[in-house]
Amino acid sequence: MFRRNFLLVVAFLVVAALLGSPTRASAGFRVTINATGGATEYFYATSSNSATFSNITIGNFTATINTDSSNFAGTPTIGSLSQTLIIGNVTGTGGSIDVLLEVIQNVAGLVDGQITNAGQITSLNAAALATWSAPSGNPLNASSDISVATNATVTSGTAFNATTVSGTTFNSLTSTLNPAQNERIQFIQFNGSSGYTLSNHLIVNGINAGATGTALTAVSGVTPTPAPAGLLLVATAAPALALGWLRRRKTQPVNG
Repeated sequence: MFRRNFLLVVAFLVVAALLGSPTRASAGFRVTINATGGATEYFYATSSNSATFSNITIGNFTATINTDSSNFAGTPTIGSLSQTLIIGNVTGTGGSIDVLLEVIQNVAGLVDGQITNAGQITSLNAAALATWSAPSGNPLNASSDISVATNATVTSGTAFNATTVSGTTFNSLTSTLNPAQNERIQFIQFNGSSGYTLSNHLIVNGINAGATGTALTAVSGVTPTPAPAGLLLVATAAPALALGWLRRRKTQPVNG
């Protein structure tokens, strides 16, 4: 009898804990891509933790996009959003490609992958941006960073990351693709006491035809003032991570 009552109490406590637990915010990724020679393409991921969109062909470019929002709506000290664009091949006249990454409220009826239906694209674009609640305070630091890993096939081009925090857009410093310039960071301060939205826009201009195997990483972050040392470690590791990913991919078969 004691054992049965004990199990009933434990079950009650578990249910109560589950019912009383805060619900994780429901958010996903909206990815909008433009490129020389192609029409705008849209992608969606139901989870804002991470997503990969592989073997994209748009205009003069083939590409893979890795996205990562490591802590929405997570840790109390850092808000972060990043993407890595792997340019597989550049054809034709070369040109420009840009990828806008946004964290949005989930859209009913959409599944992971490219969105081509006109009505679904309208629903995707109408979705509201998700709001980070942490860190909170005034002022907060927002950072916009770009890093590049290239090879000898890349002879021209520049790139930057346009970060938007609560409707205010500011650019990272511009990086040249050859020679590659890494850790091109800019900062602003803003009031995040009521939460904030965060997106980044990786913009590559003037890359030459014949370029291949180029990795570009855009990182947007929000930290308390002053920024903790951990953010500087993350920023320092970004180009190495991108280059390592690119090297590993070269040794793996390409998925169709």
